[in-house]
Amino acid sequence: MFVLFLPCLVRLASGGSSQPEIPSNLTNATWPNLLEFLGTSEEIWLKHSSESTGETDCYRWEKRNLTNTTYDYFNWYRKGSQKKNYKERAELFNKSTTPGMRLLDNPTKSGKGQEYFMRYWNRTETCALFVRSGHTTTQGEELLLREAYKKKPSENRTRSKRFSQAKMDQ
Repeated sequence: MFVLFLPCLVRLASGGSSQPEIPSNLTNATWPNLLEFLGTSEEIWLKHSSESTGETDCYRWEKRNLTNTTYDYFNWYRKGSQKKNYKERAELFNKSTTPGMRLLDNPTKSGKGQEYFMRYWNRTETCALFVRSGHTTTQGEELLLREAYKKKPSENRTRSKRFSQAKMDQ
């Protein structure tokens, strides 16, 4: 499943404004969308993040187990020439009809962690946008399934333009 020689095609950067705004007509994510997105057998890659990643890049998730309440996965990343991974767990929830997940601070203890709300899902582009809660300025991430991530930058241009100029808002 892993292609360890897969080159990192995109440096983690926002490509414009660090706080893209999701137009209100693009806040269509539902609970089944979250389960479909996380339930994939493909790796999930981080395309853009408004949060600094320092010297690490090539973030991706590999599903270990998915239930209606938890998502267990390997969190892979690269730091320099070293590839690293660790086990993570997220608790899934549906608050005010907005699906989300809490990435736990400790995968063996429930309850404490950073919440992300799924605001947008596009099955055709296999693209999902999440906003991070609990900050005075909303932060977000664009996640793609592996096949979409591997596309040439020109094939992703439409999607990137759509989200790189806007401010994420809850």
